[in-house]
Amino acid sequence: MKNAVVVFLCVVCVAAFVPRQAEAEVTFDLGLKGGISFANTTEVWDGVKYPTTSALTAPVFGVFVSINLNKMFAFQPEAYLLTQGGIWEDDFEGSIYKWEHAVKYIQVPLLAKIRLAQGKTLTPVLFAGPAVDILVSANERFWIDGVLEYDESFKDYVKPLHVGAVFGGGVDFKLDKVMLCLEVRYNLGLVNTIKDPDPGQSYKYRTLMVLAGVGF
Repeated sequence: MKNAVVVFLCVVCVAAFVPRQAEAEVTFDLGLKGGISFANTTEVWDGVKYPTTSALTAPVFGVFVSINLNKMFAFQPEAYLLTQGGIWEDDFEGSIYKWEHAVKYIQVPLLAKIRLAQGKTLTPVLFAGPAVDILVSANERFWIDGVLEYDESFKDYVKPLHVGAVFGGGVDFKLDKVMLCLEVRYNLGLVNTIKDPDPGQSYKYRTLMVLAGVGF
């Protein structure tokens, strides 16, 4: 899986910087995006995986600038407020235990974007690239049988920076003065987010996002 992602990112990034025709003009689009994220985490202790039992859903919103190298290729830096984490549930001796980790980041993806068969109004797109996450907050909540037992920060145990890969696709809708976009993207965490992990301990994110936006 990771090897396929790396190869895909390399191909897309190289394609985005193929020399363009001399007459092509570089243009810029500024825009806003928002939507919903479905965050999951794979936690490992002593080599044993403890994946989340359900996704943590949260709103996501941010801004982007599309640097259009030509009609087909663009370089697109973005910035989002993104919540990562997940939910774990367990049933033990007649009680239901639930943990929720909500880790908020300012995510900065640097995407290479390819526009496919272009129509007058609809243009399918593919994009991929690395992303750097800057830690904002990290909170854990714990319930027993639906009763909240604690809500505490664990920010001191999380690395301030997190590196991942973003890839996905969507559709651009061209209107007279604006461009609307609809997309689905996947964010894959590539590093252990725990600051000082014990041997055999790791914590990696993966997040599915559904976004809509407008460009000017």
